[in-house]
Amino acid sequence: FPIAHGSLYEDGCLQGLLELADVAYVGCDVLASAIGMHKTMARRLIQVEGVEVAPSREISSGMDASFRARICQ
Repeated sequence: FPIAHGSLYEDGCLQGLLELADVAYVGCDVLASAIGMHKTMARRLIQVEGVEVAPSREISSGMDASFRARICQ
């Protein structure tokens, strides 16, 4: 049972490693884990399926600081 938390464990990396090693595991597969950790992608996918979600904005460390400041106002 893969019981782990955080990056490299919940983002599909651990599942991918287990699959490459041909080791059985329980829980989400690589794709489901990766989508679950990418909150913006997960929101987009459930919206496509007609699920209503609260308004939000994505903020990334790669964005210009002045752009991030405008979004947060």
